[in-house]
Amino acid sequence: MKIFKQLFTNPSKSIESFKQTAHDLTQKNQLDSLTHQLIINLIDSSQITIKDIMMDKSNVVTINDHASIKDLLDLFEIHKHSRYPVMNSSGSVCGIILMKDVHNILLQESQKHKVKDYLRPTIFTPATQRIPSLLLQLQQSRKHMAIVLDEYNQYIGVITIENLIESFVGAIEDEHDQPDETHIRPLRGGVYQTQGSITIETINQYFNCEIDTTMFDTLSGILTHQFGHIPKAGEKIQIQDLQFTIKQSDSKVIQLIEIKLLKNQ
Repeated sequence: MKIFKQLFTNPSKSIESFKQTAHDLTQKNQLDSLTHQLIINLIDSSQITIKDIMMDKSNVVTINDHASIKDLLDLFEIHKHSRYPVMNSSGSVCGIILMKDVHNILLQESQKHKVKDYLRPTIFTPATQRIPSLLLQLQQSRKHMAIVLDEYNQYIGVITIENLIESFVGAIEDEHDQPDETHIRPLRGGVYQTQGSITIETINQYFNCEIDTTMFDTLSGILTHQFGHIPKAGEKIQIQDLQFTIKQSDSKVIQLIEIKLLKNQ
């Protein structure tokens, strides 16, 4: 669609004009409501920098370029990632290794080979780059991961296509993903996503708020109490400076929630 192409290639055009175009197309029944919301989310995400949604290097699983393929396979057994940034002796990222590239090694006597023998070049991106431009760059280069650099050209984290898409679509679960009851995922400007089973204490610490923990331990519990019933997807409620929107629930519990920060922390 032309509006997507313009958003990716013409960042100078005003955000409001993009939104107005999407609204006009919806009014003419040329866009359905779901596509309209997706476009609005994408437009909003165009104002978010890579640093806002990247995975900090402290949470990135890497491997040394002199490690053996056996070391890599052992690492995969623990973390189940499909690709790993590779570090050299100076502490810089020198490439990416894909598990599919070493698959055939499982059938050979070459597990003593080094990781550096199977390196693929990677994309480096400044932390200040915007989401749409990097997404387009990754798609055009047919790569799934980029290494994020700070203003001093130092490695500070990684970003994947999955992270970029999730910033305006929502969470995408990998086949190896395990439910994380403590994770709060930034989506787009001032909006976050989390599980209903997350503790209120975690919410308080993350958003620097003071939601009462006397009667309930989980976010699902206190939200159900505040609503007075098990809320359905789309229902909203505000507690202190946080607006909670139900994204998924069943007859017994709230499963997925979006949180909007109404004031700066």
